[in-house]
Amino acid sequence: MKQLLLILFTVSLALSISCDTSSESGSGGLDNTFNFGFREYYEAENSLPVFGISIATDEQFGCINYRLVTSHKLRKNVLSISMDDVNIGDICLTAIGPATTFIPLDLDNGDYGLELINGETTEYFLLDVSQEKVQVIRQDRNEFKLPSYTFETPFVKWYRYPKNSFALVGGTNTTNTHLYENFLAELKNNFSVSEFSFPQDAYIPYPREGSGHWVDFPASFFTYPTEEEFNRIGEFLIEYSSNNITSGTGVGFSLTNWKNVSYLSWLHDRD
Repeated sequence: MKQLLLILFTVSLALSISCDTSSESGSGGLDNTFNFGFREYYEAENSLPVFGISIATDEQFGCINYRLVTSHKLRKNVLSISMDDVNIGDICLTAIGPATTFIPLDLDNGDYGLELINGETTEYFLLDVSQEKVQVIRQDRNEFKLPSYTFETPFVKWYRYPKNSFALVGGTNTTNTHLYENFLAELKNNFSVSEFSFPQDAYIPYPREGSGHWVDFPASFFTYPTEEEFNRIGEFLIEYSSNNITSGTGVGFSLTNWKNVSYLSWLHDRD
């Protein structure tokens, strides 16, 4: 990674500051372990994705709307995030789930240090941030590896939404797979799209396959030249559905693009 030595030095400098802060607080931290990852979400339909880090407790709570309270700062390319509290408002949404938070991050492309802090425990990572993805590398600060960590991430690479991209996702019944296959073939042949793929060993922003059908197809990913072309593809899905798919036959697929604009076949099936 670029500027690795500089980042390591910067993180080392920030280490002494963070340790002093934790000692002064006297806090033992939250009695929990945490999972974190990088992703993008949308504030509205047809909007640019917002990039950030999500953190969740391993512990499952009796209300699904528990919130993980954090504080964070970015200084000299080192992002420090502290786990402060777990709380809930006046309403309990009755379902089991972790306490969660999402922190929007306005990071330029480049290398960053990441400190995740829970009381007197601080764990360190290097981040390589680009428009394509975020790569995460753990930095052990002890001579021997710890038997367990407070903070874990399931992936090394976290991919972002490629600009001007969309995913075709869905499936069929066992007797009408041709409906999905024919739509995919016509999409490739009749529109200005370029197909691409994501690595298997990474987080990706789109679903990898359909769900809930007798036959779930692997998702197909494309880029397109203009938003007008994507709208043309969406209109084609509407026309194809109304002409070829009968309601209740177990067929459903969708087009969703990088700006959270979707076209859904089941809204236009014929009766």
